[in-house]
Order: sequence, then C-alpha cells, then structure tokens
Amino acid sequence: MIIILKNKIYLKFGYLFIFIIIFPILIFGEKYKVSFLGIPVVDVEITESVLPNNSIKILYHTKTNKYFYLFYKVDNYYELILDPDYKNIEFYKKKIDQKGFSQSYEVHFKNDSVYYSNGIKKMCRSPVQNILGLIIELKYYDVEEINNVLIEHEGIFYKSNIQKVPERSNKLQTTYRIYTKNVRGKKVLKETDIYSWKIVDSTAVREITYSNVEASIIEARFKFGKLTLSAKMVE
Repeated sequence: MIIILKNKIYLKFGYLFIFIIIFPILIFGEKYKVSFLGIPVVDVEITESVLPNNSIKILYHTKTNKYFYLFYKVDNYYELILDPDYKNIEFYKKKIDQKGFSQSYEVHFKNDSVYYSNGIKKMCRSPVQNILGLIIELKYYDVEEINNVLIEHEGIFYKSNIQKVPERSNKLQTTYRIYTKNVRGKKVLKETDIYSWKIVDSTAVREITYSNVEASIIEARFKFGKLTLSAKMVE
C-alpha cells in the first residue's frame, strides 16, 4: 500500500515537471522560450496562415532544447483551423511524441456537432473555441471583459471568462486574465499529453500580455496553485 502511494506521488510530481517543460505552447507568435528557475528548457515555433477559404490555420511545434531533450524528449505538433473572425474552431489535430508516450488525435467541428477521431460524436452549438484559439483571438480584439466563451477540450466543455488587468495594461500593451469552468462532458481520451493535461484546468489562472502596436503576444504567465510559470517572446 505504501509503495503504491509513493508511486502515485512520484507520478504526480513527474507530470508537474513535464508540464513545466512544455508550458510555452501556450504562447502564440514566431519564436518563444521558457525558463524555469532561470534555466531555458523549451524552444517553440508557431506559424499562422490564411487558407484559400479565408479560414486561419495555426501550426505550432514545441520541443525541449538540446540539453533537456536528452533528459526528457518532447517533440509535439499541434494544428488548429479557425474561422476568418478567429471566433470559432473548425478543426484541431495533435501529433504527440514525448518520452514514453505517442498519440495522434483529430477533432472536426461541423453543423453544431463535434466529431472525434475515435468515433465519438457530441452535439455542440457554435461558436465554440479551444483554449489556444481563444488566446490567439484576443490578439485582434480590444475588450474589457468577455463572459461565457464556450471551449471544447477533448470531450469536456468549459465556459471561459476573460478580464482585462488594468494595472498591467496601457497604450502599448494589454493583459488579459483567462478563467475556465467545467460545465459538462466526459473525456474522450483515456490518456493525453502533458500540455493537454493542465491547459484548461479550472483551478489555474492564465495571463496573456499582448502588444497593442504589433498585435502579438509579448509574454504569458500560468498560475497553478503556488506554481507560476512564464514565457517570453524571443527578440
């Protein structure tokens, strides 16, 4: 019994450490780095393009740097397609290759339904976002507060509230704080990658700072309990 308990504790702290490593996939932009305890651990490259039908394609790649790659490999790709207004997700795909775990997964959003690559179908009225799509959407809209944004995440639906942080906002930049609340649904995946494990956790607080000059993300902070992670754009 004691051995089982210890294994669960080690697993929990292991997952927490892995989450620290790949946190910067929260950041949208060109190139970003994240450091933990002053040590750079991850390189991220994200591209945004316009498809022939004017939908927006975002492809992002997160990889542990050459030092941590030897210790814990993370080489993950995520792709999403948003409508031209950035307010509704049409498609999401991920390809995971991290130490001891690999996974391919797709989700299609069509006609108020969600179709998962494992054959499950759920009903969901548009518009619906995912958390990364919401972060990107906020680059292009100047708002004081947004309530009840519906987010789908691996079968679970969340309501998100977004608030501007006045003390960290000015003419040059705007900071938003993103909250989430689980409202319905069950997981469609038995296992998931570490990014998806905590990205929409209702106990976490996400803060994203945007440039009002270039419509880009400057930095982000993720607070989960007493743990605070941060990432910044590479100059």
